[in-house]
Amino acid sequence: MVTDTVLLRLVGAGILLGIFFTIVPQGDLFVSSLFYGADGFALEHVAWLQSLRMVFWNITLLVPLALLLLILSGLFLPKVKAAVCLGPLLFLILGPGVIVNLILKAHWGRARPAAVVEFGGDALFTTPFTIADQCLKNCSFVSGEAAGIVATSLVVFYLLANRLGPVGRRRLIWALGVISVIGSGLRVMMGRHFLSDVIFAALFMLVLFHVMRPLFRWLEAKGQRGWCLLRPSKPKV
Repeated sequence: MVTDTVLLRLVGAGILLGIFFTIVPQGDLFVSSLFYGADGFALEHVAWLQSLRMVFWNITLLVPLALLLLILSGLFLPKVKAAVCLGPLLFLILGPGVIVNLILKAHWGRARPAAVVEFGGDALFTTPFTIADQCLKNCSFVSGEAAGIVATSLVVFYLLANRLGPVGRRRLIWALGVISVIGSGLRVMMGRHFLSDVIFAALFMLVLFHVMRPLFRWLEAKGQRGWCLLRPSKPKV
């Protein structure tokens, strides 16, 4: 039996972090308090930060739309076979779309930082893995925008990595990592999410992406000469 060390490490990290934020809930409150003052979470009202946030948001919408258009174009243009786009598109739909926004955020009930008593609201603070009734919809756990940014970064790397050399791949990893950290961090800085919300959003997307990669390869192999920014790679044995 082959042991999937990457998946074990991700799951292990998730368990350890879950234990930490459960027994040390002050960690979430402390990080959020760094951005809270007499004017509340003032960074939420900084125009250029909101503009930057919208850039990230628009990218997470445009990437799946571009993948869908490439797939649809393959129905009418014989030379465009976009089988390599199918897996990443399914991942973006299932991850940020279904798991995060339709299931977790809709039913977990965790109040956002700006809504809890500690930061001037009237809701009770709850730990990340406590299903609560402090929020009715579009709740704090997990961060939808962080999930979208991380998931999109994973897809971009997957589609571009084979076209780059080792140096280019390292630079791409750093660039996407910085984008993911900044985009996710903005949600904490603006009082819209706790630190644990964005951490677990990223972890969930990493786990799902890793689990779905064999499906990506299978779809690429089925598509034979699929096209979406790169030639389909051969399935790993």
